[in-house]
Amino acid sequence: MDDGRTRCEKAILNAVLERSPAAVFLSDPDGRVETVNRRWCELTGAPPEAALGDRWMTLVHPGDRAEVVGAWWTAVQYDAVFDRRFRIQRPDGTETAVRGTAERVVDELGRTVGWTGSVQLDADVDPSWTTARTRSDNGRFEQAFDRSPIGMALTTLEGQYVRVNQAMCDLLGRSHSDLLDTSVLDTTHPEDLNRTVDAAVELLDGTTPSFSLEKRFVSVDGLPVWTRATTTLLRGEDGEPRHFLTQVEDIEERRQLMQQLHQAAIHDPLTGLANRAGLEEYIDTLVPGTDIGVIALDLDRFKYVNDSAGHAAGDEVLRVVADRIVSAVRMVDHTARTGGDEFMVVCPDLTSDHDLAAMAGRLVAAICEPIDVGEGQVRVGASVGVAKGPSTDVPELRIRADEASYRAKRGGGAVVAMATEH
Repeated sequence: MDDGRTRCEKAILNAVLERSPAAVFLSDPDGRVETVNRRWCELTGAPPEAALGDRWMTLVHPGDRAEVVGAWWTAVQYDAVFDRRFRIQRPDGTETAVRGTAERVVDELGRTVGWTGSVQLDADVDPSWTTARTRSDNGRFEQAFDRSPIGMALTTLEGQYVRVNQAMCDLLGRSHSDLLDTSVLDTTHPEDLNRTVDAAVELLDGTTPSFSLEKRFVSVDGLPVWTRATTTLLRGEDGEPRHFLTQVEDIEERRQLMQQLHQAAIHDPLTGLANRAGLEEYIDTLVPGTDIGVIALDLDRFKYVNDSAGHAAGDEVLRVVADRIVSAVRMVDHTARTGGDEFMVVCPDLTSDHDLAAMAGRLVAAICEPIDVGEGQVRVGASVGVAKGPSTDVPELRIRADEASYRAKRGGGAVVAMATEH
């Protein structure tokens, strides 16, 4: 039902876009264009793919590009309205004056989920505007460049800095003169250097009209600075490439927030251990074909603790058990809480029956020790199942370990059961 409704909504949206008298575009929350309508193609003389991502920037007249692109990224970064008059330069070389506007689309919580905008012929433009604009290109470029709150850099085709604004200096903690004595190659993090060079080569070859990378620069104190760098090519009147123009947005806080959200999504908030999603993510990192051991633990008498001492006591027991499991296994082993009172340990390169049984025995002994809860003590046990095999068979190994732990529980609990070979 939901899939059908979604398809219907998309069909309606596409129909509305195609009937719009304005050149309409839609972008994602980060300002990258995802959809344009037929009128946009007619106005710009370019196919839809020429707008997607950051490619639309190449259709802005070179004399207006720095101002327009800077204003666009500023609007996206600060959730501001975008409203600019500028020139479109079509692939056939003709030009036209337009007015572009855009505003963000928000959800019920006020979060930006995308941008919607339009580009229309500027009917109110004075006929002399284009000519006057051409005469003032240099001054407008310099003002837009210097005043932009986003880092901007003009470089030679070899990457040498020719001009940088104050925001770029602040981002890297360097002075203007310091940056002008260096190059993009010097200030890019070594691990991001190759893909930065490759993207620049593709831009020069005409493979791509622009490129946008999440990459690290290096600050004056040697620390990495995460940015989104969007680069376009500036050409001379003869059409030959002259410079790279790069807008650099600081995304450090955004990345940290995303990392925090990701960590929260893959960890159990009560115990701090990985949850099922975290366990799956870890399993994906295992070297295919290597042998591993899987230990499944199902606590004994936990329901009695919850029923007799309350859920707060039960939560404390789970936290203590989690700490004891981590203390009993190796640092290379990965522990997860996979259910209410169920845990699992994945042990890379531990496939000896003797070693796995010994570790499982240590886990049972550690968990069976009394646990202080409030003014008293409680005891729980663990029914443990063990399986071993290649990392490519992890789903089956988990099932076999779980089956063995259930068999141990049916046998009275607080014991270790080895999974049967299939």
